[in-house]
Amino acid sequence: MYLGGATCISFQDTFGTENPWELLVKANAETQLVQPNYKDFVKPALLRRMSTALKMGVAGGKACLQQADIDACDAITVGTGLGCVRDTLKFMKVMYEENETGLSPTSFIQSTHNSIAGQIALMLGNHGYNMTHVQAALSLGYALSDAELLLAEKDANSVLVGVVDEKTDELIQLLQKLSATLEYEMPQVGEGAAFFLATSNKDENTIAKMVGLSMNLVISEEADLVLSNTSEGFNYVQFCGEHFASPGFGLFMALKAFEIGEVQNASVNFSNPQRILVRHSFLGQELSILLEKA
Repeated sequence: MYLGGATCISFQDTFGTENPWELLVKANAETQLVQPNYKDFVKPALLRRMSTALKMGVAGGKACLQQADIDACDAITVGTGLGCVRDTLKFMKVMYEENETGLSPTSFIQSTHNSIAGQIALMLGNHGYNMTHVQAALSLGYALSDAELLLAEKDANSVLVGVVDEKTDELIQLLQKLSATLEYEMPQVGEGAAFFLATSNKDENTIAKMVGLSMNLVISEEADLVLSNTSEGFNYVQFCGEHFASPGFGLFMALKAFEIGEVQNASVNFSNPQRILVRHSFLGQELSILLEKA
């Protein structure tokens, strides 16, 4: 399976950047999400009714297709750990305060996990296969695996693969309580989205080939560079924060490293990588993605 058209929304201003590695020079992540101008992708009237997760999903998906220089894809697979959690909390809060009366259906409709992939399909006018995978930190892995199966079985020639997650004050408070109870060091909590175009054949917009994908088993094959959220290899999570969609940021940076070829900053220095391993360990789950330069 080949990958291209990489886009990312994160703490660092990586969206649409040709060389995001030049931005990764700080020791810690920014505290606020750096978002693109959503009006470039969604009509203002629709934006007012969309949560951050939906905005990230639609903008990331549309921009990915633009990067890949295509107008449409055959299928869409999206991974998310929490879905549109802000809308879920909003609906539950109103339901409690209004004693289950006078509820608006908008927040409920947008609170479902598959509303992100569904909204992307509506915006793109896509009527093909549409699937959402909710497997915590493994969500991106299952979305990639689903795309790989679609391509292998010739049910699609191109699949838009994405991962999206947002954070809320309530989520941070819950994590703080859990960290104190379990005596666990709470990570810098983040949010973001990343999208890629998966194809069965290599073309002029292809960046890399996925040669290995593993959930809960570590890929031990050698690589020129390891991108991880641990001390092993380059720790990319310090620039995007820790969340269920963090592996998408690591995959985005790997593809950009292949494109740029020469990468130098305060933390890493290498030239012309041919194989990159992206690893993410979170809450007992292990995701490994091995890539080769196309």
